[in-house]
Amino acid sequence: MNSEQRFVEKAVCGRHLRTVSSVKFSLDGRLLVSGGADGVAKLWRGSDGKELSVMDGHSQGISDVAISNDGSVVATASDDRSVGIWDTETRTKIHSCSGHTSYVFCVRFNPRCNLLASGSFDEHVRFWDPRTGACLEAILKTPGRWRD
Repeated sequence: MNSEQRFVEKAVCGRHLRTVSSVKFSLDGRLLVSGGADGVAKLWRGSDGKELSVMDGHSQGISDVAISNDGSVVATASDDRSVGIWDTETRTKIHSCSGHTSYVFCVRFNPRCNLLASGSFDEHVRFWDPRTGACLEAILKTPGRWRD
């Protein structure tokens, strides 16, 4: 980019009540989801930043958000030690996944969106079925198990 080119602000989304910790676009750019220290995730229209939904269901802050490839499901990672799974059409929480014993820092869908991974300060990676909210497996990092 040369010095003559400038970015132009297209839209300004509303705001969270506290720090915004994560934002992600859906694969098609139609939706944007944000999560914050206020414990809520917000769903926005990607084209103009219009707020579509407030997804309020965590007792503590949200560290990370993920959105499925088709934009139908949002996942939230929270300091309340849970993973939330939300339906973007009905804008409701469909599952609250518990099992981590400390803050959940990150969540990510696999490419087929039939598996959700979460990582926590408890040193576990957990794998969830986003359709049922069931924990399928937990992996603990143990000394000598991982190679650099």
